[in-house]
Amino acid sequence: MSSPPGPASGLPQEPSNPGSSGSPSPRQLIGFGAGIVGFVVFGLVVGWAADRAFGTSPVLIMVGLGLGVIGAVWSMITQVRKFMKD
Repeated sequence: MSSPPGPASGLPQEPSNPGSSGSPSPRQLIGFGAGIVGFVVFGLVVGWAADRAFGTSPVLIMVGLGLGVIGAVWSMITQVRKFMKD
């Protein structure tokens, strides 16, 4: 039977909240970047599809891009605030 990692087992104990020292972990940074790219790409794809459907090129792709950038900035602000609280 093995005991959980910790001081008694001689193995280093992992923090219960990784990245709680105020700096994000590499995994959180990758998720952060993927979220920003996702917002922008989603806005572009929806705008492009709407332009094709309504024949309004390039109006709705620009609107989609703008909304994607706004979403990305909003995501960035909320993530930075979360890291600043910790």
